[in-house]
Amino acid sequence: MTDTKTPYGVIHSGGTCKDDYPNMRLYDQPPPGGSPVKLQGPAMRAFKAAEVRYGKRTGRMWRAIPLTGSWRSCSLQTQLYRSNTTRYANPDGSLHCRGLAIDVSTASPNQAIIVACLKAEGWHRFSPDREPWHHSFFRTG
Repeated sequence: MTDTKTPYGVIHSGGTCKDDYPNMRLYDQPPPGGSPVKLQGPAMRAFKAAEVRYGKRTGRMWRAIPLTGSWRSCSLQTQLYRSNTTRYANPDGSLHCRGLAIDVSTASPNQAIIVACLKAEGWHRFSPDREPWHHSFFRTG
């Protein structure tokens, strides 16, 4: 396992698939009934900061960044990978399992603003051409 210091705290990654780090946090993203977001604590703090930044950029105090996914269990990632090895990452390399990746809804307006707000908080787009929705925290994988 590798520990990496970020401005929001230490994140864990590397090694075989691991989806139960002690610093995992769950966020019931408003509005009520919204998608739950599960990330490592530092990634969660950076995501929430990006939502505040997004709100300010669009004339509000806060605005949700709509997601289609965040954390996945190693078991689910294994199933997805086996079903389509070109679409899904190997579980040992998946940052979704580690709570360090999000998938932003591409149906949301303001994509360029969302990307800029996430980037300002340490999020990176994995492959803008192939997967414009996929962002990882403090890692480019």
